[in-house]
Amino acid sequence: MMKQPATRDFHDVMREVNELLHCELGPRLIRYGVSSAQWWALRVLWIEDGLTPPEIARRAGIASRQIGAALKRLIDRGMAVRSEQRADRREGAVFLTEYGRRMEAVCLGEANAVNALSLTGISAADLDTCLRLLHRVKGNLEPRVTGVTATGKNSSRPTARRKSTGKRRPRDFRYRTAVV
Repeated sequence: MMKQPATRDFHDVMREVNELLHCELGPRLIRYGVSSAQWWALRVLWIEDGLTPPEIARRAGIASRQIGAALKRLIDRGMAVRSEQRADRREGAVFLTEYGRRMEAVCLGEANAVNALSLTGISAADLDTCLRLLHRVKGNLEPRVTGVTATGKNSSRPTARRKSTGKRRPRDFRYRTAVV
C-alpha cells in the first residue's frame, strides 16, 4: 500500500480532530440547550454585543439562514433579545440577556474541559510547538481566504466573491480564541 503524502495526512488529521472536538463538545453544550450554531453566535456576542444577524453570521462563519434559526432559539430560550428598530428583522441588533451572559462561564467551562481532555498527556513544550505551527499554517491560509494579512492590511491578492451556495463560509478568525 502506498503511503499518503504528508500534506494529505495533515488535512485528514485536522479534519478528524475538528470532528472529534465537535463530537465531544456538542453533547456537553446540548445539556444546556445550546446547539453548535448557537455556540458560535454566543461566542461572537460574548465578544461584541448588539450586532445584526448578518454581522453575527459573517463573524461566526455560519450561513445567514442558520444563524437566523440559531438566534431565534436563543431569543426563545431567553438568552438574547432583538431590537426591532427597523422594518427589516434581519437588521435588528441582537443583545444578550443576563442569562445569555451567564451562559458564557458555563459553555466556556465545558469547552475548557474538552480542551483539557484533548491535551491529556501532551507536554507544555509540545503544545507550544503545536500552537506555534498551527498559527503559522493559519498565517499561510488566512490572507488567501479573507484577503487580510496578519498585520490587518488587505493582501495584494483580492479574494473572489462568489454567489452564496448556502455552504459554510470561513469564520472571521479575529473573533476566535484558543478555546474550542
